[in-house]
Amino acid sequence: MRMSEIHKCYQCGISISGNPIVFNVKGVDREFCCTGCYLVNKISGNETSQSVQKFFIKFGISFFLAGYVMMLSFTIYGGDASKDYHDPIVKLTNYFLLLLSTPVMALIGFDYLVNSIKALLRKSITTDLLIAIGAFSAYGISVYSTLMGVGTPYYETATMIVALSAFGKFIEAFGRYRAAKSIGETKDLLPSYATVVENGTEKTIRIDEVKIGDIVKVKPDEIIPVDGIIVEGEGFVKESFFTGEQKPVAKFEGDSVYAGSVSIDGSFLIKAINDFNSNTINKIIENIEL
Repeated sequence: MRMSEIHKCYQCGISISGNPIVFNVKGVDREFCCTGCYLVNKISGNETSQSVQKFFIKFGISFFLAGYVMMLSFTIYGGDASKDYHDPIVKLTNYFLLLLSTPVMALIGFDYLVNSIKALLRKSITTDLLIAIGAFSAYGISVYSTLMGVGTPYYETATMIVALSAFGKFIEAFGRYRAAKSIGETKDLLPSYATVVENGTEKTIRIDEVKIGDIVKVKPDEIIPVDGIIVEGEGFVKESFFTGEQKPVAKFEGDSVYAGSVSIDGSFLIKAINDFNSNTINKIIENIEL
């Protein structure tokens, strides 16, 4: 990927390092950072309730069957791979395991296979390819073992690979979703404009136009728009976003304040020590996106 190309996930909005995964959403190809974000997209209200219900049904059935395959495999083989494959009970069990495993591979495993092929067509290798190779190799060997009556079936391996990896991707994507949501909430902490005092005259400008050294006026109940040093005024400031402390902190001349804090009862003149792009709250946002 060229450095000039910046891809952002359609779901979480976080920058994508490497090649994005493309899924069709409502007839339009959208770029996602991972399969999990596509799953979250289907359940977070961006899709119809019918498709959400369909997804959960597919997910639930697959996990139930994968768990049943695992328990039945342990019950029959019990860690012993030297069972007599011509034993009617073993043969019947293997066919039953085939019957249970096939829907799991079709409902969840097939998605990994399709994603892998799409990635390969874009000349990219993803973890989906490794999962698909491992799961379908185990499934293929198991089917051959069942039909030919030789070797050891690995249905529990095949189904658990896709089931657990899908669950892991879902958890990871939900973490990304919450991080992206917190980024949006964090950005909302900053006001759009600031009052700058210059030669005794007040003027209102956008906060991204405030320069280092500018004197910014903040009134009671206003959000402090810049990182700076108090040059005049005193009062209580709420800094709970930065410190976690809900109790307001007393601030006096010479004290530091952060953009996004709230002036409770004081009027301040604050000398900006950072511009908009380098203030503390934007650095926090950058760290979340990383």
